[in-house]
Amino acid sequence: MAIRGNKFVYFRFVNNYNSLPLTHIMKRVILTISILLVLSISVLSQVKKLEIRMHNGAYYDLFAYSNNNDTINITQFEPWVEVRDLIVSPDSTYFFYRYKREGKAYRLVTYKLESLKKVSEVIPGFGGHFEWNIRNQILHSWGCGTNCANLRVYNSALKEIFFTLSSCGFIYSADKTRVAQLSMLADQIWIFDLNTLNKNKIPNGYTKKINHNLNWDYYKFSTNDEIVIDSIPSHNIDLTKIKWVKLDPETTGQFYIERQHNQNSNL
Repeated sequence: MAIRGNKFVYFRFVNNYNSLPLTHIMKRVILTISILLVLSISVLSQVKKLEIRMHNGAYYDLFAYSNNNDTINITQFEPWVEVRDLIVSPDSTYFFYRYKREGKAYRLVTYKLESLKKVSEVIPGFGGHFEWNIRNQILHSWGCGTNCANLRVYNSALKEIFFTLSSCGFIYSADKTRVAQLSMLADQIWIFDLNTLNKNKIPNGYTKKINHNLNWDYYKFSTNDEIVIDSIPSHNIDLTKIKWVKLDPETTGQFYIERQHNQNSNL
């Protein structure tokens, strides 16, 4: 069984402690607790490596290594469980991976990196592409047929906080906090600011009618704050100068509403 998406990730933690005035007894108690903690979680050294690997001929597991060669098997799966897509968040606070038992659906799991404690686990229901942005949000995109793509955003606890449907796919800013999508006829663009997501899943957004009808290949984020449209002459959308408003992603479904209306009118 092949494993795809394996990653080796190195990271460093630095802890600063303020000295406090303590009695002799308190110092002994704290020292004892500290020794027990070191013995029980010695894997939590300053430098670690995470790795998905096969072992003992039939087991695929996720391992954490410390710089002093301590090793912990995080998953401890039974034989022939597929493990893939190990990715650490940009700030090294979290990581996620996916796994699948035979005959079952893929599951997505998040962990805290420093403690190696599991945060949450869900069944996304679809494959596709999974990635972090700098807000510790997980962006899950996947295709759903001709002229159809989906984007779901999870927080680190794997609660869905955003969903949108697109006729032409998506483009992202470099930090993955801005996402843009185009209508199927390439005559309208929607831009969402994932930094502003709240509990009701409605982020700040911006929509604009487009006159030149260029396909998605002509659009790109030149910076996190600018979209360039490679036309003649070229155009740009400066996100620092637009008026952001709360924008419901359902407003991007106009093509599907019109298509349903047209189908009904032909009956």
